Amino acid sequence: MAAHRSLVVIPTDFSKASKATLPAAFAFAERIGATAELVHAAPRPKPLFSRSRANREAVARIDREEMQAARAGLTKLAATAPGPVRTRLLRGVPSEAITAHAEKKGAEFIVLGTAGMTAAGSFFLGSTTDRVLRRTRVPVVVLPVDR
Repeated sequence: MAAHRSLVVIPTDFSKASKATLPAAFAFAERIGATAELVHAAPRPKPLFSRSRANREAVARIDREEMQAARAGLTKLAATAPGPVRTRLLRGVPSEAITAHAEKKGAEFIVLGTAGMTAAGSFFLGSTTDRVLRRTRVPVVVLPVDR
């Protein structure tokens, strides 16, 4: 029977700061012998005028295009890893989707970055990193990123 490999979930929002954390995140997963899974969480869009068929169709078309671009972006970023990386596209509020996915999959760690936001900035602006830290039971490794 094959040994179970642990899982490290590595969220990305495709920002420069997020991309800057990937080499360290991939190295961390490799160092602990875990499978790296690069994930992107996309919120579900809502039409502004839900009674308008044209608006609903336009939102659905834009959503499909954005999801295709996100899949392509994940594939491109995964190709930068030194070893194999799984990719997963999630739907929903990013912090909630990341947390739920990591817990459901039994991830050993979530590894994500923070762009060096101050405590006051985090309080006023909020951040996915902060929300994941507060919400999850999965250990989180936060990598600082210089702006």
